[in-house]
Amino acid sequence: MEIIAVIFITFLAALVQGTVGFGSGLTAVPMLLYVIDIKAITPFVALLGFLINLTLCIYLRQHFNFRLLAPLLGGALLGIPFGIWFLHNAPEKLIRVILAIVMLAYVGYAILNRRRNNHQEPGKLNQKWGYPVGFGSGCLTGAFSTGGPPIILWAMVQNWQKEEFRGSMPAFYLCSGFFALIGYGWSGLITFDVMRLFLVSIPALLLGIWVGDRLSNKLDRDKFKLLVQVSLIVLAIMLISS
Repeated sequence: MEIIAVIFITFLAALVQGTVGFGSGLTAVPMLLYVIDIKAITPFVALLGFLINLTLCIYLRQHFNFRLLAPLLGGALLGIPFGIWFLHNAPEKLIRVILAIVMLAYVGYAILNRRRNNHQEPGKLNQKWGYPVGFGSGCLTGAFSTGGPPIILWAMVQNWQKEEFRGSMPAFYLCSGFFALIGYGWSGLITFDVMRLFLVSIPALLLGIWVGDRLSNKLDRDKFKLLVQVSLIVLAIMLISS
């Protein structure tokens, strides 16, 4: 039953990623908390995310812009070890609560951003602010493999163009995920069981991306995002109350 549940959750996470372009980690992590141990979830989701973003980087390589990512990656490399340390040493209840807060903060941002799009956009921030943003994302990546929200917020505030967003975001996740995987391996978190779950989940992951890509051309993307956000709110409440 554990493997079936993991495969199904992997498919859902990849479906979300394939449809809306982000959110696989935020979708998978809270559901996996009820299936496998928290210490196994983070490296497992990191492996899945690495494969997803490697595929996207190859497909979107012509839109990659290193200049946009340099400060973010610099900060992330410093933050990842802190996140891994936290994962090793923090009580599971605290990890659940912090993850729930991150999810609720992300949903709150998404709602506010939808409202902001109907008004005048704020000015861009200095690129130096990318270092603390990257550091926060690195901490979240190291601890939960959910480093997306700070980077998405930064990209929207900086008003990245569509092509820059689609090409640069997977590149950032790929680089930060690579160093996180090194840290997980060094810390002994990538075990035989984690690799077994990863390998059996690859077909579900690829299928989810393929289905999501086709759904993205047929469904109202805003409504689908709203459905994902409502689901995250429900999951966050479950995490806090458990």
